[in-house]
Amino acid sequence: MKIFTLTQMPLLDAATIKNEPVSSWELMRRASEQAVQWFCTNYGDRKTLILCGPGNNGGDGLSMGIQLMERGRRNIKIISYLNSRGVRSADAQKNYDRLTEMHADIAEMPGGSVPDIPHDTEVVIDALFGSGQNRPLDERWGAVVDAINRCGAETVSIDMPSGMGTEDMLVNYNRHIVRARHTVSFQTPKLAFMLADAAGYVGEWHVRNIGLLPEAIESTPTLFHFTETHDVKPCFRKRPKHSYKNMFGHALIVAGSKGMTGAAVLAGRACMRSGVGLLTMGVPETSLPIVQTAVPEAMAVATGSNVAESAPDTLRYTAVGIGPGLGRSTLTTPAVKQIIENLPETTATVIDADGLYHLASLGMLNGNIRLPLHTVITPHVGEFDRLTRKHTSDYQRLLTAQQLAYDKKLCIVLKGAYTAVISPDGNVWFNSTGNPGMATAGSGDVLTGIITGLACWTNSIFEAARAGVFIHGLAGDFAAREKGELSMTAQDIADNIGKAMMQMVGPA
Repeated sequence: MKIFTLTQMPLLDAATIKNEPVSSWELMRRASEQAVQWFCTNYGDRKTLILCGPGNNGGDGLSMGIQLMERGRRNIKIISYLNSRGVRSADAQKNYDRLTEMHADIAEMPGGSVPDIPHDTEVVIDALFGSGQNRPLDERWGAVVDAINRCGAETVSIDMPSGMGTEDMLVNYNRHIVRARHTVSFQTPKLAFMLADAAGYVGEWHVRNIGLLPEAIESTPTLFHFTETHDVKPCFRKRPKHSYKNMFGHALIVAGSKGMTGAAVLAGRACMRSGVGLLTMGVPETSLPIVQTAVPEAMAVATGSNVAESAPDTLRYTAVGIGPGLGRSTLTTPAVKQIIENLPETTATVIDADGLYHLASLGMLNGNIRLPLHTVITPHVGEFDRLTRKHTSDYQRLLTAQQLAYDKKLCIVLKGAYTAVISPDGNVWFNSTGNPGMATAGSGDVLTGIITGLACWTNSIFEAARAGVFIHGLAGDFAAREKGELSMTAQDIADNIGKAMMQMVGPA
C-alpha cells in the first residue's frame, strides 16, 4: 500500500473530484460516512462533542453530525468555529446550514475561543484542522487543543490529530497537538503514523477506504509504502519435489561470545527455521558445545577462545550474518573488518547488534571499510544514531537512513514498531506485522537469523529483508496469542517462524 505525504493527499482528492467526477461536498460526505461507521461500531450512542474547525476538516465533522443524527443519534453536541474573517469553507457551510435545519444542538464560535466542554462528555471528536494544517497552531487555537487534552473524555481525531501538521511534527509542532485515543484517517495511512514521535498523539489509527480514484493512486509516485501480505507472499513458494539441501543455500552466522552464546543460538535456530539448506555457526571455542547441542542441525567453526578474534573462511557461503552476541571486545573489531572485506561481492551480508558496534568503530561512514554489494544492516534507533549522528526526530532519522542507503547502496532495516525496510534506491517499506511484546531480549537476534536464512534462497537481499521483517512480526503475533505480550520471549518468536512461513506458502 502506498503512503503519501501530506502535500500529496489533496492532489488525490482533486483528481477524484475532477475525473470520477464527484463534487467536493459528496467526497466529504463519503469520507465522513466511513468515519461514522467506525464511530458507531466503537462508541455507539455515548455522549459526544464534535469540535469542527472552519475548513474542510471541520466540514468532515459537521457531515458526521448530520449522519449521526440521520442514524437516530441524539446524544450529540456540536461546536462549529469560524475563521478570522468570520466564515467557514463552502462545503463546511453547506453542512452547517443542514444541521441548523435539522435543529441540531450546534453552537457557532469565533476561531480560537476555548469551548466549555461539559463534564459528562464521554467522547470528543476532533475535527478542527486535520492534515490541512501547515504551520504550528497559535496560542488561541493552542488553548482549544489544551482544553481538549485536559477534559478527560476520549478523543477521536478525524484525518489527523489537530496541530500535528507535517511529518516532522515533533520538531516544529509539538507545543499544541491533540492527544487522540483513536485517529480515523482516509484511503492510506499517513507517514506520521509510522513514526514513534507521533504515537502519543495519534493513538490507535484506523484507515477507511473512501474510493479515491485508483488511477490517481497508481500514477502518483511515492517513496513510502506499507507492507501487506500480498507484497511478500510471492517470495515464498513450495519446494520442488526433487529438492536437496544445496538448492537452498549455505549460511554462515558469526556470533556469540563468552556469556552471550544465547544470542548465537537464537539466530541459528531462526536461520534453520527460515528454509536455509545448510548452516555453519562461527562462534568462540567456549560457545561450541552449547551451539552444537542447542542447534544440532548446524555445523560449527571456532573464531577464537572467548570472543571472535579471527575470520572464518567466507568464500563458500551464500549469505553471512554477523553480530548477535558478538560482544564489544577490541579483539573482535579487526576480525569483523577481515570478515567483511574478505566477502565476495555476490555474498548476501546481514550485520546486526554488536556487528554494528564494530562497524561504527571502523568508521563505516568515512569509507574505512568496504561493504559487499548485497548488504543489509539492521539497527535500532540507538545503533543507527551511533553509526551516523544524533537525531532530534524520527522523521529526520528516516531521511538520513534513506540517504545512507542510497549513498552506500545498502539495504537498511531501521527497527521500531513499524520497522522501516529501506532499499538502496531510497524506497521505504514500513512493516505491518508485530506487537509490543517483541520488545524483548533476543528478538533482534531472531530477525538476523531469519533474514540470513531467507537471503540464501530468495531473489535479492532487499526481498529477504522485507519478507524477513514481515515473517518476524507475524511469528511475534502468533507468539503473543499463545503467551501474551507481557510473557512472550524471543524463543517464542523463533518457535512460531514455521507457522508464519506456512501462512505464506500454505501447508505441505
